[in-house]
Amino acid sequence: MLMNILYGFLAFVGIFVSLFWVFDSKNTRITDEYVEKGKNRILWSEVTSSKSNDFSIVISTREKRIVVNYYAYRNPEGLMQEIQSRLTNPE
Repeated sequence: MLMNILYGFLAFVGIFVSLFWVFDSKNTRITDEYVEKGKNRILWSEVTSSKSNDFSIVISTREKRIVVNYYAYRNPEGLMQEIQSRLTNPE
C-alpha cells in the first residue's frame, strides 16, 4: 500500500515537471535581438546582468527579469552557448 502511494507521488511529480518544461519552452523565444518569455521581452542591448547555474540562467535589466531553463529544450548545451555568446557580444 505504501509503495503504491510512493509510486503515485513520483508519477505525479514526473508529470508535473514534464508539463512545466513543455510550457516553459513554448513560452520562451530567443532571437538575435531579444529574449522573450511570455509577455516579458528583453533586448540583448538592455541586459544589465545575468546569473547562471547548472539548470537555468537569469537575464536581467533594471526593470525586468527572465529565467531560461536550459533543460526544457532539445539541445541545452547549444542553448547555453547561444545565450552566453549574446551576453558577451551584444549586437
